[in-house]
Amino acid sequence: MIKISENNSGKYPDFITYARQFEGYRWYKPLLAIILACLLATILSSLVLLIFTGSNPASINALTSGGYDGLNTYSLRGLFSLFATGLSLPAALIAIKIVRERPVTSYLYSRDKWNWNLFIYPLIITVAVLIIPSIYLIYAHGLKFENHFTILTLILTLLLTPLQTCGEELVFRGILMQGLGSWFKKPILAIILQSLIFVLMHPYNFIGMMDIFVFGILYGIVAWKTNGLEASMAMHTANNAFLFVLLGVGLYFFGKNTSMEIFLLNAIFTIIITVIILTLNKKYGWSEE
Repeated sequence: MIKISENNSGKYPDFITYARQFEGYRWYKPLLAIILACLLATILSSLVLLIFTGSNPASINALTSGGYDGLNTYSLRGLFSLFATGLSLPAALIAIKIVRERPVTSYLYSRDKWNWNLFIYPLIITVAVLIIPSIYLIYAHGLKFENHFTILTLILTLLLTPLQTCGEELVFRGILMQGLGSWFKKPILAIILQSLIFVLMHPYNFIGMMDIFVFGILYGIVAWKTNGLEASMAMHTANNAFLFVLLGVGLYFFGKNTSMEIFLLNAIFTIIITVIILTLNKKYGWSEE
């Protein structure tokens, strides 16, 4: 049962502090959900790895070595890494069910229902804007079209990417950010803290970690201002899918040692995407539907 705070002046409760408005809320339950989600994700990915490789050490090493420098989704190693990360989504959903703090949907939005306008339009906007820095990189670095995809690996990339990105959004901008928000009751503090933890899950160089921090902050702000995860899931999905496809056709370069050029491009254009989405959301009232 939802217990709406008397101090809430808006039409919908604040997404980040939403957890406290449920009868089943206890301070430790968000922490328990995160711990269970991480544990289940580790177990699931390990089981899949053992089943897929037949517990062969050489095969296991082939699929798990390389880290982010080997994340090319046209390769078996890259696809497995994407799938393993995507297991965070079912792991998080199972953890939420086990903890039984509140309905699963309350982690996704603090409105009446899932809003497809808040997913579809940000998805299109993100892809459209990302074309600009991609054209710059292609011409500035003389990148040439070199297709590495097969039809199967391209399809798998496009299918597995939403699993990965939506899983990360549910864990970081859903369970974690709402948990922190319920403890500190300050949305901006919850946004910063979840982004710092998000950085720890991405072993890049210092510039790369700054890059991830900016992404985490902006995705957190979007989720906060739209009262749900639809737009941040769309932005994250479009960004990663666009990146993986460009990598697969030789029109982008990527590794854990991110350059200042890539950081600035990512930061500038993700800020632009964020401003466009929040402006259009305010104008057309997507999050109020």
